[in-house]
Amino acid sequence: MLINDQGQIVGTYQKVHFFDTEQRYFTPGKTYSVFKTKIGTIGMMMCYDTFFPEVARILVLEHADLLIISTNWERPRIQDWELCVRARALDNIIPIVAANRIGFDKESDFFRHSKISDPLGTVMSSLDSERLGYLQATIDYE
Repeated sequence: MLINDQGQIVGTYQKVHFFDTEQRYFTPGKTYSVFKTKIGTIGMMMCYDTFFPEVARILVLEHADLLIISTNWERPRIQDWELCVRARALDNIIPIVAANRIGFDKESDFFRHSKISDPLGTVMSSLDSERLGYLQATIDYE
């Protein structure tokens, strides 16, 4: 869900691409939507969707100003995560805010590496250490 600063639900997104055994438990989404907010038009992606360049491209063609990604990428895929986030920004010349989970879940080790990238894929702000925290950056849509 995308929730605005007033606590209202602006929109929802249902992950389209599943990783590993997720298809046993979930039903995939079928659409890629953008949502108008006071900070611009936001496109949402989730987890493994980031691996597919077409997802970001569709959102940009739908006039997204910013892409946000919520994800659960785990070890040993740190390098894949780093590449995918930066590549989706550069592929489409769009800023990206990407939040990855941290901690353990049964056998899974989530490594964080949350980041904000500028439209050329340069990391503006990141949390690469494995601790709680937050990110901020000023994004210039021009």
